Amino acid sequence: MWFGGKQKLFPFLPHPRSRNKKPRTDFWKPLTSTQAIHSKIHNLSKHSLTRNETRLLNLGLKYIPPSPPPTPNNILKEFTHLSRSLKLKHFFRNTPSLPLNPFKLPNPNWMPPIEYPPLVSIIEKHQHILNQIVHNTKPINTRIPYHLSSALKSLQHNHHIIILPSDKNMGVCVLDKDTYYTKAIEHLSNSTTYKRVSHFPLEELVYRLNNIITNHLGTLSLVEANFILHKPKKGYQVSTLYFLPKLHKTPMGFRPICSYKNSLFEQTSKWLHHQLLPILLRQPQYLKDSHTLIQSLENLHTPSNSFLFTFDVESLYPSIPPKIGLQALRSLITPHFSPSKTNLIYTLSALVLEYHYLTFDGVVYQQIKGTAMGSNFSVVYACLFLVYLENLQPPPPHLFYFTRYIDDAFGVWTGTKSQLLEYLDFYPSNTNNSIKLTIQTSPSRLPFLDIWINLENSSFSFNCFQKPLNTYQYLPFSSNHPSHTKQHFITNEVRRYLIRESTPLGFYQMKKLFFIRLVNRGYPPSFILKAYRKIPFNLRKTLLYQPKTTTSLNPTIFKLRYTKHTPKLGIHSFLKNLYNDLMLDPDLISIARPFICWTKSKSIHALLVKTKFSKNPPKSPT
Repeated sequence: MWFGGKQKLFPFLPHPRSRNKKPRTDFWKPLTSTQAIHSKIHNLSKHSLTRNETRLLNLGLKYIPPSPPPTPNNILKEFTHLSRSLKLKHFFRNTPSLPLNPFKLPNPNWMPPIEYPPLVSIIEKHQHILNQIVHNTKPINTRIPYHLSSALKSLQHNHHIIILPSDKNMGVCVLDKDTYYTKAIEHLSNSTTYKRVSHFPLEELVYRLNNIITNHLGTLSLVEANFILHKPKKGYQVSTLYFLPKLHKTPMGFRPICSYKNSLFEQTSKWLHHQLLPILLRQPQYLKDSHTLIQSLENLHTPSNSFLFTFDVESLYPSIPPKIGLQALRSLITPHFSPSKTNLIYTLSALVLEYHYLTFDGVVYQQIKGTAMGSNFSVVYACLFLVYLENLQPPPPHLFYFTRYIDDAFGVWTGTKSQLLEYLDFYPSNTNNSIKLTIQTSPSRLPFLDIWINLENSSFSFNCFQKPLNTYQYLPFSSNHPSHTKQHFITNEVRRYLIRESTPLGFYQMKKLFFIRLVNRGYPPSFILKAYRKIPFNLRKTLLYQPKTTTSLNPTIFKLRYTKHTPKLGIHSFLKNLYNDLMLDPDLISIARPFICWTKSKSIHALLVKTKFSKNPPKSPT
């Protein structure tokens, strides 16, 4: 069936009954016009991008260039991991399945003490077959097109600019390094939030953390204690601070992000997040996502004198006063935990907040106010802090509906606007004006998260909200991703449109815009329509209200790096034959069917974006 049943929706497509079967190759050639090239990149630097550099960045940071298939040694190495997985599944076949312990550290070197000879025989047989497959395959020399490889090298060696993804997913941003550095230092010069220090007191902090864990071994399990004290292979690192440009702000702002990877409190933050998240989920104002909001508002009828309001907390994470934040945390967790565990959570939280060190351009700073965006603990801590403030104020009679997603809130108010502003004043008044709000009101229509919320005749309807600066840098069709990944991306996006559009006309308009944008990213029309046909409008109620099912799978996976040549190796057939041999033995039928888990090659983001900033360019080797 032709999309929408109407050719006029897409007049640039050939008619379905057209005798011209030759595909329109220009549909999937990316960058077909100068206008399309230059409209996708936010170049705020003094560097004038060449045409090839523009073409490369226009592909988006998720784009994966052509890459050679994995080497025989890499494929055989992955087969050893699959062999270990098969042996483990057979060894623990009679062990009752227990809930996954999120704090149990894996031991990748442990092997079953007793091996099952028939399984070993099957593994050796198929290892020999795989060895013949990979060594009899002719090597393929895959190269990145010259215009892209030359642009990639020129951008990598340009030490005067920095390439970053912009905040709110608004596309690639190119900045002068001097501008980036000046903005960053301006942010770090806020003496109420940051303090420059001479060194990172690692030994002292390790001692304090060990001392806290040792004193609470009766409260913590041994698995949890080992998880919190786990030391990474490369040792502890100071958290790296980097910034994302906020292009939607005037003037342009910076959002600070702190990388917690391999930091001293990385595991502690994960443990705290796991303890505090169930408390947050119980709060009535907690909002999971816009899908949940649409579910709650779809059949809600408001009083005739009501209007909509939204507010955003300005710079929530670094604005939380330390004493009030810890006081709020203790008051919220006390009813849910024993006194000893409450004391442990409070002590670890105070340690993470008080001794949060970060580095920028080789200089170490200590954050003395609030918390840094980037750790697992930060989000749930900030959300619970706002819950504490909201619980201090009894809900007024004019508040008909209220919900909040982190620092973005939506509500329906039945009083006057002055009464609303007077009520919301409790956020700054209870924090010494540390918390500030940006408030919007409307009697009929407001944007919130990724939707337009419309109020008409006391009933709600919805439309998709897309920011004006959005460059729609979807994954190009030419990217080195599996075909099913691109299909699922289109299907999921159309499913998102379906839930967020209340009318068939709005849904079809969004699909039409999405179709044109995908064609501009190189997708063949037939490929797009294949995904479109799976999501008709009459599925909206089903998708909106059906509960999400979770399955506890214990799959047997064979990891393999994807390239367009990798499927030609015949690994799917190889795994099918391996599984058939396993099923011949009654003691091996409990092993799940092995399947390929594709891993990615390096993307443009991995090749060009660097979070660790250095003002001085590296010295060239002599």
